[in-house]
Amino acid sequence: MEEIPYHLMQVERLQAKAVLGAVLNFRSWCFRRVDKFELTGHTGGRAYHSLDCVPPMDAALAINPTYRMADIDEAFPGQAIIPIAIAEKKLLKSFDALNGSGESIPFVNMSQNIDISTKMLSYFYSEVLGKSFTENMRAVLREIVEGTIDDFPNAVNLFKTGFYKDRFVFTSSQLDSIKRVPRIYELTIDLAKGFLMCVLLPMRSLGTRQILKISFSWQSPKPKLLSYLTGRHGLKIPMVAPSDADSYHLEFTIPSEAQCLGIRIPEGSSKLNRNTELSIEGGTAHVYEQYSEPPMSGYAWIELGYRRTIEWWQTNMFLVTSIAVFGFLKFVDVSGQESLVTLLASTSSLLIGLIASRESHNVVRAAYFPYRIIMIILALLFLATALVSFGSYTNDSIKLTLDFSFCLCLLMLLLLLVRRFVVTIYKYFTRFKWWFKYPTEIDEKAWRWML
Repeated sequence: MEEIPYHLMQVERLQAKAVLGAVLNFRSWCFRRVDKFELTGHTGGRAYHSLDCVPPMDAALAINPTYRMADIDEAFPGQAIIPIAIAEKKLLKSFDALNGSGESIPFVNMSQNIDISTKMLSYFYSEVLGKSFTENMRAVLREIVEGTIDDFPNAVNLFKTGFYKDRFVFTSSQLDSIKRVPRIYELTIDLAKGFLMCVLLPMRSLGTRQILKISFSWQSPKPKLLSYLTGRHGLKIPMVAPSDADSYHLEFTIPSEAQCLGIRIPEGSSKLNRNTELSIEGGTAHVYEQYSEPPMSGYAWIELGYRRTIEWWQTNMFLVTSIAVFGFLKFVDVSGQESLVTLLASTSSLLIGLIASRESHNVVRAAYFPYRIIMIILALLFLATALVSFGSYTNDSIKLTLDFSFCLCLLMLLLLLVRRFVVTIYKYFTRFKWWFKYPTEIDEKAWRWML
């Protein structure tokens, strides 16, 4: 294998060393991270991540190579690359970055991000392996950084066998040297699963305490039929670099149509109860935790319960009223009263149809979709009754339509009662349980031991 010079260009090595130092020592200059989530749909919304920090005052972070060996003062020109987190490797939609004053700040594009991450990893490996670090290794590290989440198993296999996608990379002695530095393995794996999120700050602002904010769209798995049957809906919330700060704070804005039944986050070093350490203030749920090392799961789980909104009351009221109306018309003689039946049925159909067409909040749209279906069915039943009464049909046809409508309404009411019974039983037996997959304490210990 062709070897490359051990010493890279001095200014490039300075920048790689500075970025690496900032990443490995996040906790020394990041004091607090806050993740805030707001629902804009029933499976996702807007995520806001804020960072209370003092960016390292290091001229080597400058974008312009000519400034990387200079002394920083208040009039120092140019911008610096500041890494703020390693985020999940996926397309961030509607990404935005702001400073504490609400002004937009630029961030590096994907090609710049790949270059910076590759330089940082290359510097780290060259420090560990010395002159045995080769161009082939650099190319593989770049491939790891550029790869998708599907390539993550190849990165893990690299540290087991020394091969990456059937390409020989590390000898057994080199693997032993790498394993003696756990941080290099952890950082490589992190960059295989995620990407280094960087923003550009004025050089003169380095070394001063400030708030950096980023926001992006997030998505959670869609609710299943069980969400309607149980009256609950679990949301999968991404946690952004929870261990890369002294403290971590998670906020979730609860929609008015829902109630927060609980928030579950990975256990941290504070030993707080991750099921019950929850406070709700002004419609926002708060959870606090501290992480001395990365948690096994980078996600929080929020379980929502649905309140009895106006859709619930309207559906039940109209369903009971429809049963009464169809039952009354079924057991009385409507001969000669066809126009009155037509007027009553058509008016009811129009009213129920208009109510059913109203949009509800996205978060309850999925849970209350069956109620909307019931409203639409009621509107169609009244419409059919109006058409039969208005047309030249026999009394037998009218009676048959009323019988069918009456029986169908009874069936829908029975289904709602059964659903209510299921929800009650489910809540009783799951008062202290979480019915979704989540890492246990044993899993977390095994994972940390594996690192």
